[in-house]
Amino acid sequence: MTSCQRIAVTALALVPVVMVTAATLPALVVLPLLPDGAARASALIDRLQRWTATILTSSR
Repeated sequence: MTSCQRIAVTALALVPVVMVTAATLPALVVLPLLPDGAARASALIDRLQRWTATILTSSR
């Protein structure tokens, strides 16, 4: 796979990550206000970070 192909695949794979991140922003604002919401918001952020890291490392 050439470097241009890797860049294209990574860019295409990041589109859903950006969309999911944007969709979860309201939840990340509201969750800390709820009981046990801070833990759930933290878990959500951890999942998003792992998803992004997986996409970026698998594109190498």
